Amino acid sequence: MEKTSLKYIEIQNNPLNEAHNIWKSVKNNSKDVKAGEIKARISTQTYIFQAKRAKFDPKESVRNAADLACRSLSRASIKICDINYGKLGEKATRLVMPCFLSTMLKISKNAGPLLKPNIPVLVTALLEAVSGLEPQVLNYFSLQVSSNQKDLEKLDSARIAASRMSPMMETVNYCVQYIDSDVLVELVPRLTDLIKSGIGIGTKAGCSSFVIQLVHHCPQDLTPFAGKLMSAFLAGLSDRNSSVRKTYASALGHLIKVAKDSSVEKLIIKLKSWYLDKEDEAARHACGLTLQSMCHQSQDIMKRHATQAVPLAFFAMHEKKPETEDKSSKDNMSVWEEIWLEITPGTEAGIRLYLQEIMELLQTSIDSQSWATKAQAADAMSTVAEKLKDKLGPPHLGNLLTTLLSGLQGRIWTGKETLIQAIDTVCCYCKENLSKETEGQPSIEKVVDSMMKESKKERLEYKLEALKCTGNILEEYSLDRFSEIWQIAQPDLSKAGNKNGEDDDIKPEMKQKKFNCYFEILGQSWPSVVTTQDEFGSKFSDLLLTSLLHNTWKIQVTILKSLFKLIDRYHIFQKDKILLHKAVVQGLTTRMLETMIPSLGNIKYTVIRHEALSTTELLINKVIDVDGILSSDILSKVQDALSAMSGDSSPELQDKSHELLKNHC
Repeated sequence: MEKTSLKYIEIQNNPLNEAHNIWKSVKNNSKDVKAGEIKARISTQTYIFQAKRAKFDPKESVRNAADLACRSLSRASIKICDINYGKLGEKATRLVMPCFLSTMLKISKNAGPLLKPNIPVLVTALLEAVSGLEPQVLNYFSLQVSSNQKDLEKLDSARIAASRMSPMMETVNYCVQYIDSDVLVELVPRLTDLIKSGIGIGTKAGCSSFVIQLVHHCPQDLTPFAGKLMSAFLAGLSDRNSSVRKTYASALGHLIKVAKDSSVEKLIIKLKSWYLDKEDEAARHACGLTLQSMCHQSQDIMKRHATQAVPLAFFAMHEKKPETEDKSSKDNMSVWEEIWLEITPGTEAGIRLYLQEIMELLQTSIDSQSWATKAQAADAMSTVAEKLKDKLGPPHLGNLLTTLLSGLQGRIWTGKETLIQAIDTVCCYCKENLSKETEGQPSIEKVVDSMMKESKKERLEYKLEALKCTGNILEEYSLDRFSEIWQIAQPDLSKAGNKNGEDDDIKPEMKQKKFNCYFEILGQSWPSVVTTQDEFGSKFSDLLLTSLLHNTWKIQVTILKSLFKLIDRYHIFQKDKILLHKAVVQGLTTRMLETMIPSLGNIKYTVIRHEALSTTELLINKVIDVDGILSSDILSKVQDALSAMSGDSSPELQDKSHELLKNHC
């Protein structure tokens, strides 16, 4: 056996014209070649070249012997290039494959147009081989970095770049120039199968790159087959590898340039369906990448289908970013925002132009079973109201508000606060149209009734959000619901100093947030209605003044703001009514000033001094012209506090206190 092997190796050192006897011997011993593992069989590339060249020898006996040798060599090579042979198989593959690929590349370049009948088989085989010949160590590296998405994407990008420079892709790229409609008939079915079932990132990326080249080389010939290719790539968008999804999205973006309008519309509808039905972040991101690629490659085509694409882009712009994600990194939002900006003339103009389609999508989405989708739709509705303001009129305003109110029905779910926030935005930005009675449009009283109902729910975070919305609406529309607000807030605020209260199970931060909200909404809801003021004026002022100095600085700021609103709207402080209530005004003014003087001297917090000074200035301006309201004692205390503020670190407070001293004190 070894002797036979050595005899074969001698071929590489003998010129062909002296090799007749050797080749005859090869013929006689071909059975030995077939048997066993012969280490020398593939020990050199020269053996392979010589065997192939000998097939064209002038002598028939040499040609026959070389033919048998090549067949035996082929079988032996296939057998020994096996993973079960360990290092020997690895060495064999390393020696044999460059030879075969180099030969194939040379044949492809020399054959030219003669390749056409073989292109379907050749191209698919080469694309499949791209991943098969990739070093196995790269798969190991890929597994090691799979926990870090950024590192994995970098590695995959490097693998794709390397595969594009391989001899296989070089041959594939060379074959593109000879592809026409006749070749595509057989090539496309093979290619679509490979796109769907191909294994390895190199093969998948190679298929995408090849199709993109076909789009540029033979667009008209490719048009009848674009639909099949788009379907294959669309299925691949669910691939678990993000780099593969990107390459497939890029291919789809190029294919729409040669596809029929009906195929493009079906693609966008499918992407829209995927986005709305699947909560998987990767699938949604793949939809965004595809539409982004479509915008980059053919913006005109996308604008023709804008009625389908624009509402989806607008809705997807409002997807919440995961809290665990790095806020500085590019996310799905940036992709969708780019799509929106590319196919619309601007945010406000885009909303106006496609308002009907946007509203239809948002109304459907808010009825979704997914909580995240409901919240996302509510955020999008907020943007519609915020951008259009009073330009948002019937019937869309009524439909939008009705949809949001109907979404409040049922139990509390995670993210339901966004519906409350959206209602708040709509009511505040569209005040002019909501103040009018329009058929099919909920009245502002109905909205407040719904908010009051939600503010009585047990979950504290949700309850506070509903109260904030209620306070904003009551203040914006000057509605009187103070009695109801007082019944909600006063019991808790009156027990604020009780350490053994019912709120011991609430975290201190949440408790402070609750008290702050209560004081704020009481100030917002303080009405101009005289009867309500007479009923609650004394109680409200007493609550604010007794609570001012016994709370944290944030709550003190809120109390001072609410005190400002109480004084500003309280009818007994109006110039034509002060004399009618002189005794009450005098006592209340004195108590207010005495309570606020310590806040004027608060060294630590500038914001407290600022709010206290603003409230003091308002109060003094209200009563200064009426004799007997400000006693000399209280006036002296105020003067001392204002004089001390002349050296304040804030120039604004210095000027304001100086002006108040100069004019009134």
